[in-house]
Amino acid sequence: MNIKQLCDYFNRREITVRRAIKKMCDCGFEKYKFWGNKKVVISKEVVE
Repeated sequence: MNIKQLCDYFNRREITVRRAIKKMCDCGFEKYKFWGNKKVVISKEVVE
């Protein structure tokens, strides 16, 4: 899911989603974040 989809899915603002992604990467889950079609994409395993 990209950031826009995550905002809609969790009903949160973009800044909140970006902060959560940063915390996720700081905790060692950086392998689930990647670039896809010029957008940041989060793997579905993390969203579940």
